[in-house]
Amino acid sequence: MLIMPKLIALLMMAAGVIFLVNPKAMKNYLEFWLQGSRMRKGGVVNLIIGIVLLIAAPQCNVPIVITLMGIISLIKGVALFKFGLEKAKAMAVKWRDKPQGQVRLFALLPIVLGLLLLWSI
Repeated sequence: MLIMPKLIALLMMAAGVIFLVNPKAMKNYLEFWLQGSRMRKGGVVNLIIGIVLLIAAPQCNVPIVITLMGIISLIKGVALFKFGLEKAKAMAVKWRDKPQGQVRLFALLPIVLGLLLLWSI
């Protein structure tokens, strides 16, 4: 079961590295999620990731970190449905229009969180 959290961590870090090297990739990524009902599907993905992390947490070296990340993912997934897609899309548009320097700085977050997740497993 620990393969899934490791895969999630690696994907997070890979996305962060891609956004760090090529900030325009984040703009393309956000454009992808802004189309149609993809934001709703993203909420479902967050719910699944949260459940996977919570199930895997007891088997990990630092279960509290995995548990917290799972809870945050669940909250993010629920928030996408509760607060509406328009607010989520507005926030995505706001990030899409940020300068490249800010996007690069933000790209450090998934790298650090991915490393923390990987270390905790």
